[in-house]
Amino acid sequence: MSGTGFVAQVSADGVTIPFASPMDSGSAALALDSAGDAYLAGTTNSAPDFVKVGGATAFLMRVDNAGQSVATIGQVREFRMGSDLDDPGGFGDGLVFAAGSIMVLTGAGLGPAEQVGAALSPSGTVANSLGGTSVTFDGVAAPLLSVQAGRVVSIVPFEAAKGNGMVQVQYNGAASNLVHIPIQPLAVELLSVSATTGSAGSAVTLFLAGMGSTDPPGVDGQVNGSQPAKPVTAVDVQFANYQGSTPVIGNADFLYLGNAPGQVAGIMQINFQVPQLPPGTYSVEVLQGSWWAYDLGFSFTIFP
Repeated sequence: MSGTGFVAQVSADGVTIPFASPMDSGSAALALDSAGDAYLAGTTNSAPDFVKVGGATAFLMRVDNAGQSVATIGQVREFRMGSDLDDPGGFGDGLVFAAGSIMVLTGAGLGPAEQVGAALSPSGTVANSLGGTSVTFDGVAAPLLSVQAGRVVSIVPFEAAKGNGMVQVQYNGAASNLVHIPIQPLAVELLSVSATTGSAGSAVTLFLAGMGSTDPPGVDGQVNGSQPAKPVTAVDVQFANYQGSTPVIGNADFLYLGNAPGQVAGIMQINFQVPQLPPGTYSVEVLQGSWWAYDLGFSFTIFP
């Protein structure tokens, strides 16, 4: 077995999924023991904290043949500007998250029939329990943006940066299947952009999620104040036009980089100036160092 996909445990009646996890194994083996527990072994790029073997990352996963749950996570999706359908297949190639990411869980029995929106707790933070629903990442409760029977939207806690990405939903005492989600230092999601056209030197504002740990450290669910908190991971915004024989590339100058005031912790804001580039249409990317780029999914047209 090779390539990307997922492993899932399905109940005998085909109704519920007690366990599911994405997998991007180069080679893997699946075996059952006498108790009906399944063991999956192989290599992966989605779990950097596991043991490195021959330049790859080895894993061994055990799927417990335990009791079934009424609450079931069927799909996990990133949240992006205009749509949360970035990965309509659920567990997809390259699906990763970071502290501060907005995660969309879909399935059955995850919450009340009618949608319940975000609310502030008595302490003034965004509540991590709504309508009888909570979401945990390695046991850490996540701030909730909305909950409903078939769809739960939460923010990945800052503590998740230290864990293995085991996600579970609890609804009225019923625990869902566990889902393993790869956690990285950065997994940029674009929430909004102030403009997609303008002249070189004009100002643009981005609102982003999934920027990872911050300095000073973020507090889950806290509403951002005026005290700036910057991502620990250094980033740049790049404009690129790859048409023609010679790519045209330029980095934007930051006017502001930090938490978005008045938004929940994890939502970041970047104000930048459009780089001095020739007129044309450019893709916009967030660069992580010199080796990884996150395509923000929109183009910017620079006028003469």
